[in-house]
Amino acid sequence: MSSSLLKKPLKRTYLLLTLFLIAMYAPAKDLLTLLQQQFSQANIGIQTISFGNQYPWQATTHTGFVQASESLTEPQQIFVRFSLQNPSATPQIYNKIWLYFEHENGDREYTTDYTLYDPVSRRRLIGSAVEVGPSTSVEVLASYRYIPSFQAREPVSISVSWQGDDVLRSSSCQYKLSTSAMTQTGAECL
Repeated sequence: MSSSLLKKPLKRTYLLLTLFLIAMYAPAKDLLTLLQQQFSQANIGIQTISFGNQYPWQATTHTGFVQASESLTEPQQIFVRFSLQNPSATPQIYNKIWLYFEHENGDREYTTDYTLYDPVSRRRLIGSAVEVGPSTSVEVLASYRYIPSFQAREPVSISVSWQGDDVLRSSSCQYKLSTSAMTQTGAECL
């Protein structure tokens, strides 16, 4: 008799605990999602990069980017396809998107003169900033005018820096830079 009395409160306790866990699942999941969105950061990923003096869509032998210049010791245009990612719950503005070039000895140079294009329609975008909505990603093609500071040396890596809603600059990871052929960087960071 005493064992059956113990089983009833134990069953009731398990039932109440199960109901409590089920009731708390949705609020806990929502709280974790909210925290993740609050602490997630916007980022720019370099998808592809091309060097030369032609627009990427002027290729006649293959589709994609055109490799016209073999060396970054000469002034030229650099075409970069960016993926602008905004995982947060608020819109993000990418402004003043600069390319940084790192040399083996630690020297750094950058280019700030760029024009934005829509990679699908190939139309020039007005302005130098892009606003990306919450939890979305956008691809943009940028054409940079590159004039090297160090005439005898080529850079070994490239990174992107931008100014967000605040005045502080954010930067992406560094990508290995190869100028011997068309560079497909994707998301491979150094």
